[in-house]
Parts: sequence; C-alpha cells; structure tokens
Amino acid sequence: CTVFTQSPIFDDNADGLSNSADGSLAVATFIGAAFVTGGEPPTIGQISENVIIAPGGGSTATLWASDVLDSDGIAQVWVEIMEPGFDPLTDTAVSIELMWASSEARYEATHAGFTEDGDWALAFFARDTTGDVSLPVTTRLLHGGDAFEIDDTVFQAGSIAPGLPAQTHTFHSVSDEDWVWFVAEEGLAAYTIQTQNQSATCDTRLTVIGESGSVELIDEDFGGAGPANGETVSFLCSDQGLYFIRIRPGDFNTPGSGCQYELLLSRDSGANNGLAEIVSAGRVGIGWGPVPTNVGYNVFRSNGGPFAQINSLPVTLTQYNDGIWVNSRKYNYIDHNASGFTTYTYQVRTADFGTIAYTGLISVPVELSVFEAR
Repeated sequence: CTVFTQSPIFDDNADGLSNSADGSLAVATFIGAAFVTGGEPPTIGQISENVIIAPGGGSTATLWASDVLDSDGIAQVWVEIMEPGFDPLTDTAVSIELMWASSEARYEATHAGFTEDGDWALAFFARDTTGDVSLPVTTRLLHGGDAFEIDDTVFQAGSIAPGLPAQTHTFHSVSDEDWVWFVAEEGLAAYTIQTQNQSATCDTRLTVIGESGSVELIDEDFGGAGPANGETVSFLCSDQGLYFIRIRPGDFNTPGSGCQYELLLSRDSGANNGLAEIVSAGRVGIGWGPVPTNVGYNVFRSNGGPFAQINSLPVTLTQYNDGIWVNSRKYNYIDHNASGFTTYTYQVRTADFGTIAYTGLISVPVELSVFEAR
C-alpha cells in the first residue's frame, strides 16, 4: 500500500519559504479577541469622582482607583493632576503614583497641593507588566466649592423651597454658576427670590426660567457687590409647575472661595396681609400689616417685568402709623401714577432687611371701580 504523509509549514512573511525568518509577525498578531490572548490594556473600574474641598477646608485630598484589572498583572497606577486654567502648551501636570492599600482594596494617595480655588482636572492611568497603558479615566476636583455643588447646569440643579433657611453658595471660579429648582403651587401665587448677605467681592445676577429650561421669564442684575446690594426678584406664577433659578456672577464679581452669598426663596401671602385698591383715577391706595423691628417700608410695582421701587424715601414708622385717609379708608401709601387698563402687582418690603410685608395684584380700569387685591 502507499502511505501519504503531511508536513505542515508556516510562512508569515509571504516569501514562499518556511524557515527561521518566519514568526516575527505572528508573535504580535492575534486571531480572535485580544483579551483571550492577554494583549488588552488595563481597565480602571472606579475612581474618586467629583471631590470637593469646601472653603476653609485646606489643600489636601485623598485620590484613589479601584477594580484595576489586567490579565498580565498591574505594574503601576497613577493620576495626572492639572491645576485650574491648565494650558497644555505652557503648563506641566503633576503626576502622583497611587499605592496599593489592602485594607481598602484600592490604589490611593494623599496629595496636599490643592492650594488654588477652582476646578482641578484629574486623569487616572494604569500600566500592566507588559507596558500596556490604560485609557485615561477623568474627573474633577473642586476647591472652594460650596455644599450644594455640583450645580453648574440645569441638569445638575438642586432643590429649594419657600420657608426654609437661606442656602449659602459661592462663586469659586470665573465660570462657576449655581442652579436650583422649585415647584410652584397650584393657582395664582407670588414668589420672591433674594440673594442677600453678599461678601464684599460677590455680585449676583438672577434669572428665572420656565419649566422647559429655556424660556427666560426674568433676568435681573441691578445691584453691585457687597452685603448692601444683592438682587430681589418677585413674580407671579399663574401655572403650577417646575421653575428654575439660575444665579451667575454679576458685572462686579471677583471669584474665589471667599465670594459667597445667601439664596432665599419665599412665597408671598398676598391679600392676607395687605390691600391694594383704586381710590380715584390714576391713584391706587396700598395698605399692609406691620412687620416687627423694621425701620420703614419701600413700595415696589410691576406690570409684568421686574419690580421697580416707586417711593423715593422709605415710608417711616410715623407715616405708617398715621396713614393716609381717602374716602374714609386708611392707606399707608398712595401710588399717584397708575395707568388705566393695566394690571399691576404691588409689593412692600421692609427697608432694613427686605422682608416681604405684602404682595398683591390689582387691575386698574379707567372707571373708579374698586378691586381688592387677590
């Protein structure tokens, strides 16, 4: 019988020969998924994300990476740290090696160089024993940020509600801004938003945005920096729903961890504590209940836009107590410049702390019909 045998040969450089020159290409070429053969770079599962160092919180933070995996074994894990305003053309990142901490089952290091307010960029890397390097896993560290960060966009907005204590925010960097949301009650309701107790370097700008997140209802920046300024926005919500408040640095703002302000939302109680009614053509009488410990009152008016103060000097306590009598009715202030066929909202604020004493709606026709604020 005849026996046929086969001798397999290997030719990976396509020269038609099978000899010792073959094999250099095959050793670096994989058939199938690379992870089966062990040629995949390392992966990093978790990192210390969105670390915040509060104002006065020092310059130290612990950075870590966990679930760092590679079939060839991990040789090194490190993080590249880039300071606020980092320019890759002129600046050099700081590289910190992360060491294995068995008690935490992660690689970690403590860095004490976060001395500047603002956003620090962090990029984590891992290298395996064959020299393959992972893709970077990035995050940010915020130095000088307040307790409500991160709230820089409408999608990151935190909540605020009437009747709660004021929230303290900061503008820690040039690009920092703060967003909050609240739900307006059903029916006609008046709300007031205030930025108060601004630091000497802080100037705020308030924007109220409807439920779509894109329609600006009010955009106000009238005050300057410092505790005596701040912004106050009052408006009527005719529809129940979600509203957003955007707080940005004003024209006179200087950013930094010391640049802070308080944000307060209140729901005004309207005619429960005041009254606005027509007393004669072009004149509206306004009365309101007393607010303890104040030094006077200022009267504001709006016909759809921002509130504007209409009295040149505060209504003093003596003037308030004496009142103004018109047609046997007592008022605390008379608006002499009301226009016919116009709907106004009147608001009374204390002259010392800006506490809302009254908010009410009044329609002013030409005829002398009397409409109580509602």
